[in-house]
Amino acid sequence: MKALRFLWFALGLMIFVTVALWIVPNVSIRSDLTPGVDPSSAFPPAGSPFPNLIENGDFESYFPQSRPRLWQLDPDTLFIWDEFSRGPGDRSLFIDAALIADNAAVRYPLPSLRPGAAYLLSFWLARDHAIDGLYPTVVLGGRSFRLSDFWASGRWQKISLIVVMPRLLPPEACRLEMLIPTGDYRLWIDDIVLRRIDPQAVLLNGRSARPETADLSALRWQLPSTDRLLTIRVAFSRFARGRTDTRVIWTNNIDAEDTKVEVSPRGEKSCAVPITKTILDPLRTTQSPADERAVDPSSEGVDRFEIGFGALAAALPPGRWRARVEFFQYRTLLGRSEPIKIKIEGHSETSRSESMGISPTQALLDSFPIGIYGARLEDFAALREAGFDAVQFSGREPNDLSRAISEASRLGLKLLISPPSAAVAAKPELAGLLADAPVYFYLADEPEGRSQSPKLIYESRAALRRLGFAQPGAIALCRSWRAPDYASAVDIFMSDPYPIPFEPLSWLAECLDEIGSTIAGDPSKRVWAVIQAFPWNVGSTRILTGSGRAPTPAELKALVRMALLHGADGLFFYTLQSGGYRLRDDAPLWQAVKEAIAEARRLKPLLDGPALSPAPTVYCPARDKYGWSAVHFAAVRSPIDGSSAVLALNALDRPVQAALHIPGRAAPIPFALGPLEFQIIDVR
Repeated sequence: MKALRFLWFALGLMIFVTVALWIVPNVSIRSDLTPGVDPSSAFPPAGSPFPNLIENGDFESYFPQSRPRLWQLDPDTLFIWDEFSRGPGDRSLFIDAALIADNAAVRYPLPSLRPGAAYLLSFWLARDHAIDGLYPTVVLGGRSFRLSDFWASGRWQKISLIVVMPRLLPPEACRLEMLIPTGDYRLWIDDIVLRRIDPQAVLLNGRSARPETADLSALRWQLPSTDRLLTIRVAFSRFARGRTDTRVIWTNNIDAEDTKVEVSPRGEKSCAVPITKTILDPLRTTQSPADERAVDPSSEGVDRFEIGFGALAAALPPGRWRARVEFFQYRTLLGRSEPIKIKIEGHSETSRSESMGISPTQALLDSFPIGIYGARLEDFAALREAGFDAVQFSGREPNDLSRAISEASRLGLKLLISPPSAAVAAKPELAGLLADAPVYFYLADEPEGRSQSPKLIYESRAALRRLGFAQPGAIALCRSWRAPDYASAVDIFMSDPYPIPFEPLSWLAECLDEIGSTIAGDPSKRVWAVIQAFPWNVGSTRILTGSGRAPTPAELKALVRMALLHGADGLFFYTLQSGGYRLRDDAPLWQAVKEAIAEARRLKPLLDGPALSPAPTVYCPARDKYGWSAVHFAAVRSPIDGSSAVLALNALDRPVQAALHIPGRAAPIPFALGPLEFQIIDVR
């Protein structure tokens, strides 16, 4: 009897062990996300891993079949399924904005939107002619985006947005809206795609991470194809010797970047880790009618990434690790995969280096340049005498660039130039000069307005560094809220809102603050202010002559002071000349420019001093039309004598009263400022 009970117990134990081994995944080969995956199965699984959440986004389905269930059009009589399509198919959505009495709306319900999740939205727009100031607004999950891109007449232009849902997402906000303002223009919308950025990572094949199994096993992940630049962080962690050991691999969604650096937080040397990428780059963001039938890969594409186990075994010490893949837009986390368990059974050393790639020239980043656009070679000497130490130069021929670099070096000027082509940069007469020249590369002018892909800008800078040119790369950015799109691609943002005479001066402050908050704490990024020194009527045929005046001398000085108070790391004036306009022909304004330069040189050391702590506050009841306080200020401790000072600027063209509140003092300090007046208030 005892023997029979023992046999039953042994049989039960064998069944339990068999079931346990079948259910519990082998941690050295299987993903927590996909237990029991067939090693021979393809990646990704059948069906689209990132489905388009917008049904009939290409508007190929006519009324009435799709309308009641899908699109909500208000008023529907003004929206037409038009036989003018951007990509495959025959139709798009057409709106005659001249027939709209007020804002019209296209709405699509999205009950599946998830709080806190990130989504990639892309669509194509076209209009028959541009009208300044009339731009549709897109609203997704309650988040609004004003589409102030420069839509070229007769062209399709792609808009791409990454939208992170709020943590609290009420049901009424779960929809996509396009709000169309009335105006004398016609608008087409086509190929709307909305996909969730949902990290998907798996381990397939092999039984453990050994160097000899590199061709059999890998860590793989995927994400939606996009013209936005995304940063990818693959973090490996384990608990060893009483503490957590973490290793990180950084990469991005650019095909050319196939090797990255594995690092550890304790400052150990890093090693190269090869990453295989299959990238579908939908980089084209504008199309003319002649090529309107081109296919947009972003509506279907999936980017795939793979790190072989041989590379992992070479980079990680033996042991059990947990891997997690995370996606970022600059520093905003868009999503992360579930942790995946990996067992490293072999480890071989690889060649190690402190860094891969060339870092920007730190001296150029740390300087405070004061420059001007539109300089010709014959202007260099006069500009240096006026106080400038930087100029923007447009010449691109090898001989012109060589002469400009030589003359700028002789005069002590830094150059802001467009990137030369590889063929031009390789010219013997230029290559040596350019490698050591005090040069900033002007990678793009307002790319966010032209829907220019951040990937293209990143690749332009990377190409320069592969040629050996380590100097910083800059872009001009007017729409400051788009800074996260381009922050990973550039070193310097040149903020260029030109407020006069249509907007308050605080527009410049608003843009500098928004970009500054985006890159705060990043020692590799800078923001420069571009100061308006031109009349709008020379830059736009749509502004009547006489209505778009240049700044007054007082307004120009106020813009410079405002830029300094809001933390600008450099100043550039726009422009020395444009069309028939010549800044030096306007004697009072040119004199104001020279005086503003001299004052900026005097104020910069003071503003570089430490901020007062606890910080004082300024109360001023006067506001501009943006709702900003009339008084902009900075409170600092002088690095020269340690005294405390408050630098205050009145941004309005009328007198204002204000009060300075200093922590620890019972009574505020009242003060008055005249129109556009600037004061330094000693608060000892």
